[in-house]
Amino acid sequence: MIHCDVLVVGLGVMGSAVAHHAARRGARVIGVDQFTVPHDRGSSHGETRNFRQAVYENPAYFPLLDRAYELWRELEREVGRELMRITGRIMCGWPDGRIISGAMASARQNDLPIEVIAAAEVTRRWPVLFPTEEMVGVYESKAGVLFAEHCVAAQLDLARRWGAELRFDEELLEWRPSGRGVLARTTKEAIFANRLVLSAGGWMTRLAPELPLTIERQVLVWFEPKLDTAELSMDRLPIYLWELSADLCVYGIPHWGDGIKVARHHGGELCTMDTVRREVDETDVAEVRAPFECHMPALPGRFIRGKVCIYTNTPDQHFVIDRSAKHDAVFLVSPCSGHGFKFAPAIGEAVAELALDGRARQDLSMFRATRWPATAS
Repeated sequence: MIHCDVLVVGLGVMGSAVAHHAARRGARVIGVDQFTVPHDRGSSHGETRNFRQAVYENPAYFPLLDRAYELWRELEREVGRELMRITGRIMCGWPDGRIISGAMASARQNDLPIEVIAAAEVTRRWPVLFPTEEMVGVYESKAGVLFAEHCVAAQLDLARRWGAELRFDEELLEWRPSGRGVLARTTKEAIFANRLVLSAGGWMTRLAPELPLTIERQVLVWFEPKLDTAELSMDRLPIYLWELSADLCVYGIPHWGDGIKVARHHGGELCTMDTVRREVDETDVAEVRAPFECHMPALPGRFIRGKVCIYTNTPDQHFVIDRSAKHDAVFLVSPCSGHGFKFAPAIGEAVAELALDGRARQDLSMFRATRWPATAS
């Protein structure tokens, strides 16, 4: 049997962040993942992720996001690689829609610079965008793109640099309380950990079955644009989001790499990690293509490729970052409902503080697992 201060299970964007910050604080850290990271089975792949500050989900997220921005930039300097590029973000939709109104409320509460733009002005400034005249645009200048796999790799590199032992193709089979710590058994050996962090994304349904989580299949699609790619490049086009109805939101990334990446945000089929359909079919592509043919007709040309990504959703679509009700030495991290990636370094820092010091500087109260009665005991 081996011993460690912190055992991190799941080394996607959240687990790699926890491993980095715990090791940086001098803890002996072991991180395990059932696959070799990076991989495309969970929620941390797909080339890019949005970074935004006008968080429509709840203005209370902003302090955590503000800290994440600082830490992404710090991480870039330490690894000497671009991880985030500021492009701005344009959101188009109905003025009373949840996303548009929520982003505006967040900007007001946190004194963030945004512009509210009439539909015609949106098209004048970005000629590839065609909102209807009833829509408005909300432009946020400090938003941008995170390069997903590079972000995970950077956090893992720094975790190793600070002494973490990272082990891949090794799965957690079970854990049980042992004194003030935890005895865990993986597919390779037994590990005694003073603290156990479960950050396994969709596999949290198995590792923490007390949480009321659902798994949602999301399809990422890359199209060849019909226009010269310069018109859709990160130099000319911000990241974009269309709130077309209460249950239809789509987004996209300017041209970077091979093709234009677009996707729906929520609205995917519910599944389990065992039953999720990993192949992208013609129906998947058509569902993503249709909204863009109406509002960005220059975008959806030839289909290039598709990927399946997992959203691990809570009932209220807010995060879970908390101690387990089963044992004070166990921490539940990463059911993020499809909008957590950008927060990862700040969440990793906060969880490292919580695990090693007993409290975090960030206010994590809105992420308690006990907000659902069934998890309170």
